Amino acid sequence: MCESVLCEFGRRKDSRLVVAFDESLGEFHEESLFIEKWRKVLYELSRYAAGIKIGLPTVASLGASGLSKLLSSVKGKSYLLADLKLADVAHVNRRVLELAGMVGFNGIIAHAFIGLEAGLSSLVSSARELGLEVYAVVAMSHPGAEEVLNRNFNSLLEIALKAGVSGLVVPATQPRYIEMARRAAKEYTLISPGVGAQGAEIGSAIKRGSDFEIVGRAILESEDPVAKARSIGGVLKWST
Repeated sequence: MCESVLCEFGRRKDSRLVVAFDESLGEFHEESLFIEKWRKVLYELSRYAAGIKIGLPTVASLGASGLSKLLSSVKGKSYLLADLKLADVAHVNRRVLELAGMVGFNGIIAHAFIGLEAGLSSLVSSARELGLEVYAVVAMSHPGAEEVLNRNFNSLLEIALKAGVSGLVVPATQPRYIEMARRAAKEYTLISPGVGAQGAEIGSAIKRGSDFEIVGRAILESEDPVAKARSIGGVLKWST
């Protein structure tokens, strides 16, 4: 049974949807205008999503202070996942984790390829001290991932499990990796990007064994993001 904090949100909200938010300042010349617009949208999206995944474009645009303001309307309402794909040495990872905790994130995404010693093992230990969950990337959804990263799937999976992560990031566009991860990690939380714009159908990753599907552009680039999230959330129910 899935015991992560993310799964607690999923059960409570009857949702297997995680919204990927990768917006940057772009045409917004003032941070305050960006925050004002998207804080309202995120609040509405949180009604239908178990979690909200914040990507590097947003983190780089706003910094810790701006992120805290942006996420103030959704803290405690949806699980907040920092998609930083951490892949640094232990002391740097620790500093990033401390900032993530200050902002109010519940979890963070890291790469498993940094290895165990002074790598993922140390990262997970630091995260636990700070009350954060770690989700390890063991495969990716874009075609180029098959050149190096995905070829080492079994080794990355072994590293992630030995490190004691809370969950695994496995691509919806490559369902065989979901199935392999589920067989090896029955009690772990699996989250799957690549749904919607990258080609995987809504609900397809759940059918293969994932716990949550991550949807970004299909929602945020639609004419009505809130209506789109409501529609997708209606399919990705925890109880079905």
